[in-house]
Amino acid sequence: MKHIIAIFLTLFISTNTFAGSDKSAISINGNKAEKSVTEISYEDSIITLHWSDNTIMTNKLAATMAKLVSNYDIDKAYIASIGGIYDNSIIVSGTKGGSNINIYNVEGKKIQDMPTNNDQTFIDISKLNTGIYLLQDNSTIIKFIKR
Repeated sequence: MKHIIAIFLTLFISTNTFAGSDKSAISINGNKAEKSVTEISYEDSIITLHWSDNTIMTNKLAATMAKLVSNYDIDKAYIASIGGIYDNSIIVSGTKGGSNINIYNVEGKKIQDMPTNNDQTFIDISKLNTGIYLLQDNSTIIKFIKR
């Protein structure tokens, strides 16, 4: 699996950017992405995400985010962070009907999945523990925080 991720990330390094502009319409409770990943670099077993606000992330969460988009074409991948802390439910807007929204923990374990029927999808997150989660809609990964 490391070899597959390494090959995928090498492609990212050579292009240095995510296209993903059509994915920026996804929001949670009306909040749009406050920052997105502009580059992924890979050195030995360390994955580094370079964010649009000139910060970097090199931890387990960065590796999980990169792994979740590794099955998609580079021109369709989009990783972002949405501000706010969410309590019992979220409404995800900007998705296409007929797809699935998946929620993962920071280790990459799928916690929840929800089919989308239209542009807005209600998701009950009341049973999730407090922490950071990743929402995946096809090739889009959104980081959010559950209170």
